[in-house]
Amino acid sequence: MTAGLARVGRYLRKLSLDEIPQFLNVLKGEMSVVGPRPAIPYEVEHYTPYHSRRLTAKPGITGLQQITARSTRSFG
Repeated sequence: MTAGLARVGRYLRKLSLDEIPQFLNVLKGEMSVVGPRPAIPYEVEHYTPYHSRRLTAKPGITGLQQITARSTRSFG
């Protein structure tokens, strides 16, 4: 059963269907379609004042990282 769920998960990710729940957040006004991804606490701990500016923008579903590298870019 776990292998079957993994296959379903890969299929959803391949088609980016795993992003659908975030569109509900857009409809509620909590996110925008384009903007920085929500930061995780570990990243925020390492923010400089320059990086902290991104916290003023409404988080988005897609942004530079998703377009250029999907999830391979490192922080910095």
